[in-house]
Amino acid sequence: MLSMRSVIGKLVRMDFAERKGVLFYAPAGRMLECTYSADSEEVLLDNPREMVRVTGDVIVDDAGFPERIVDVEGIEDLDLSPITLEAFAVRGEHLRLREAVVLFPELDESQEYLILRDEVLGIDVFAPTREDLLGELEDDLKALWIEYALADPERLTPGARALRDAWLALVVR
Repeated sequence: MLSMRSVIGKLVRMDFAERKGVLFYAPAGRMLECTYSADSEEVLLDNPREMVRVTGDVIVDDAGFPERIVDVEGIEDLDLSPITLEAFAVRGEHLRLREAVVLFPELDESQEYLILRDEVLGIDVFAPTREDLLGELEDDLKALWIEYALADPERLTPGARALRDAWLALVVR
């Protein structure tokens, strides 16, 4: 079966003459071959033995795991650098944090999505790309502020009240 999707894997080998790359795809424990264009070569050279995201037509096995990537549309490095929160806006109000919160993106078990979590603040978002992850985080921050920090504490459960208190202690209005 052939489907357009992105696959995240560790770049383990490149063949410059044939413009082929080989990724180790951990969820299936297999090597995946992909043919890349000259435009993608710089990304691969900048990320030897690193995690990269390859988007293209993917041939999958009966279990749904990628077997091979054909017609590669793009290759990008996988940015797992920390995300630092210092402020955010909700309903036109700019909210500044008393101290920066540092979040560390990780891959989920399928290694197809980036995730961010902070149990104390109730942050739990996922997305296929870093750009999408930042958008999800922005939406989550707004929702958490509105649903918890601005809520009447008498109407919240003890756990929700603890979340409200954590946000109120962190944000300077």
